[in-house]
Amino acid sequence: KIGPVDLVLAGFKSADGETGQTGPQTALMLGMPILTHTTKLEVFPEEGTFEAERLVQDEIEECVGPLPAFIVTDPAFESSFTKASERLTLLDIEQEQAAKAAEHEEHLTKWDVEAIGVDENKVGLKGSPTIVR
Repeated sequence: KIGPVDLVLAGFKSADGETGQTGPQTALMLGMPILTHTTKLEVFPEEGTFEAERLVQDEIEECVGPLPAFIVTDPAFESSFTKASERLTLLDIEQEQAAKAAEHEEHLTKWDVEAIGVDENKVGLKGSPTIVR
């Protein structure tokens, strides 16, 4: 709905069924390449690439890929900011987000199935390929 994006970040599991498929399913529906179990990520927008590490069983795999990409983080993911300028930027972002959170309704855009033009049988509970008992 919002147009092309360079990067989508998703958490490992959803809070409801915890089946771990929301990220991969969304990437598939968007037609985006996906990297799962990501523990470390560095993005190079000028080059249109990313470098990442992902957990595969008990091994760390180093990956390089093109943007746009869909990244699913692993529970072991920890963001790191090594430069003072990065930490200052993070502080600015955190303060800006805290101000927005206080009045979050003003910053949300909500779309229903009609607004985004999808079949209601392909999204939400009706569209879920799993049933959690």
